[in-house]
Amino acid sequence: MDVVAVFPDTLQIWPKVKECLSHDSDYYLFSDFQIYHFIDYGFIEAFVKKGELTALSVDKMLDVENCCCLTPSGILVLSLQRNHFLKLGIEQGPAVKIKNIDNRNLIFINLKEECFNPKKKNFQRVYNRLKATNLKMDIILLWEPEDIKVCPSSVASYFHGKGINCHECNINYGEKRNYEVMLPKFNTSNVEMFEWLGIHLLGGPEINDDDNTQEYLSTYQCPEDSEIIGQVLTLQWAGLVSSKRILKLLNIMREYVSIRPGIPWVALHIHGFDDAPLSWNLQPHKFTTRGDNNYTIIFNSSKNVKVCKTFTTLKKIC
Repeated sequence: MDVVAVFPDTLQIWPKVKECLSHDSDYYLFSDFQIYHFIDYGFIEAFVKKGELTALSVDKMLDVENCCCLTPSGILVLSLQRNHFLKLGIEQGPAVKIKNIDNRNLIFINLKEECFNPKKKNFQRVYNRLKATNLKMDIILLWEPEDIKVCPSSVASYFHGKGINCHECNINYGEKRNYEVMLPKFNTSNVEMFEWLGIHLLGGPEINDDDNTQEYLSTYQCPEDSEIIGQVLTLQWAGLVSSKRILKLLNIMREYVSIRPGIPWVALHIHGFDDAPLSWNLQPHKFTTRGDNNYTIIFNSSKNVKVCKTFTTLKKIC
């Protein structure tokens, strides 16, 4: 996923903004990870119930391949092709829900449900069927323990003890500064505001010279009430980032804006994984093969906010 923060009229930013997502934020890649390990009750007790754990299959085509994710709320989601779903043979139960969508079957397993434990037949059947069918995927995983004294790398040590190898991954961080930028004001219409931001994040020019645009079929023009800003600072992080970290970044940005009443506005853009099996509110990701899972928040020191979410149905609400 990509996380981008945009700070107009800003040359330098607090170090804690830069470090918020990249400091002590390693995550892990497991190749050919056997999904039944997520059902291991020792794993559930030690990690799922004692912190925020996020996991996702990678390099998958959502509509034509099996994929999965484990949400911070403790829901294991398996998105399976019809033949694999039938082969697995898992049925609904108190902790297991099944949804059918297009040519896929989604299995939602609540690992935190009290009745989902080794003493129950439903637990044993799910565990045994996943182990017997040997469902494997490449998985990225991030764990943030609720106890600050516990090291997040404990999850890697746990799987290493079971003979499962993993590769440590790091958040990629970069920043850029644009000078003499034509910036829309906060009271610009939502459509124009988000359009400008999209052009900026893509690296397009925000100032047009009419004499040099005649050869193009279409050109972008900044909103009429835009003003030239000396510099715009853009920070970008790429990798697996927890929702807790994103909320922390948002709060730091709010704090920064509160002490800079003259700043025009700031923006936070989150571009989620295209092949995640879920979209908003644990809803199935319906888009064909690759989809949109992103949102943008723009706000100023007066606590005015603009929000845009892109749904898998390609419907945008601003």
